[in-house]
Amino acid sequence: MISSFILENFLTVLEHYNLSIWPLQIFAYLFGIVILYFSIKRTKYSNNIVLAILSLFWFWNGIVFCPIFWAPTYKFAYLFGVLCIIQGCLFLIGIFKSNISINYSANFHSIIGILFIVYAMVGYQLFGYFLGHAYPRFW
Repeated sequence: MISSFILENFLTVLEHYNLSIWPLQIFAYLFGIVILYFSIKRTKYSNNIVLAILSLFWFWNGIVFCPIFWAPTYKFAYLFGVLCIIQGCLFLIGIFKSNISINYSANFHSIIGILFIVYAMVGYQLFGYFLGHAYPRFW
């Protein structure tokens, strides 16, 4: 187990992870689109849907990715896993808090938030591709 972060090791972890969980990445993108939709289109359950999916994403990282795939090569991945689980719990708690509102309005914060989501879903992959990190060694 390594205590320092080495990019090549991490890319190998991503490759093993991506090949192991295929085709779940497709569902992650579909969930991302659902989050975008319910962030823009307000319904009675929009907040709960968005927070539940975000909670699922963070729990997945904290329970599956960090300890199972990443920790064997990087000891601090256990800490990241615990932090992801805590954040997943906070998203879950948010479902039961009536004062949390996730919605889009044409202001600076919403536009920046949408740009971050688009970057995470498309830009990150394009940027990685141009750096020579093609699938499955990224995601």
